Amino acid sequence: VTLTVNQSICMETYTDTVYVTDLDCDIPVPNVITPNGDSHNEFLVFQNLQNFPGSRLVIYNRWGNKLYDDPDYRNNYNGKDHSDGVYYFILYVSDGRVFPGFFQILRGKGS
Repeated sequence: VTLTVNQSICMETYTDTVYVTDLDCDIPVPNVITPNGDSHNEFLVFQNLQNFPGSRLVIYNRWGNKLYDDPDYRNNYNGKDHSDGVYYFILYVSDGRVFPGFFQILRGKGS
């Protein structure tokens, strides 16, 4: 992409190049986290979510009770205060897509 700016006062033209990278729009949905302190798979990470700031993550337990609601999720949920088990989520991506799903928390397990 080339950006050209014309300044009419001095009758000069300035040209600069702006590089635009392709954004990866795919958001793979994880299905397990193992927050056991081994630095692997500690958080519920949706790859490429950083390309969509303002995405909301809501997590529910198996009875449908809301446990977590972050209107600007940044891949930082680690299951703190929640026991091992299956949980359900809805990820509302800021571009309008909605990803419902489930994941499992497994502590004391390897990645």
